[in-house]
Amino acid sequence: MANFTLKDLEKYNEPDIFIVDEKTKFKVDTSAHSILKYQQFVNKYKDFQSISYELSEKADREFLEIMLCKNDANKVINEFKYKYKPQAIVYIIHELLKFWLEQTTGTNFEKEGDKKISPPINWLHPRLRPNS
Repeated sequence: MANFTLKDLEKYNEPDIFIVDEKTKFKVDTSAHSILKYQQFVNKYKDFQSISYELSEKADREFLEIMLCKNDANKVINEFKYKYKPQAIVYIIHELLKFWLEQTTGTNFEKEGDKKISPPINWLHPRLRPNS
């Protein structure tokens, strides 16, 4: 029986690219390691409900660093507030989280929509949530 480490398995992980627009693309970390970072984040920030519109909180940065490398997380934090409206930033990060969850867990939220599956963090501001 062969022994595999987490690093061995990550070698075979294909790159996943999240595209915002023509000039804005990010390589998303969909490795098993990112799932562990997500679990640590949830334990550390038990009251985290949503990113801030300004992306100014420490939790915002750590949340983005689960899915993106530090340079890309910095790019989102430093550039998005000048490029997009606050509601658009929330929507983009919502879509990034959805993409990340689909890629890491293999769940297709479009197909699972009838089952009312949603990401475990209540990431959308109450005014922006769809009526259920």
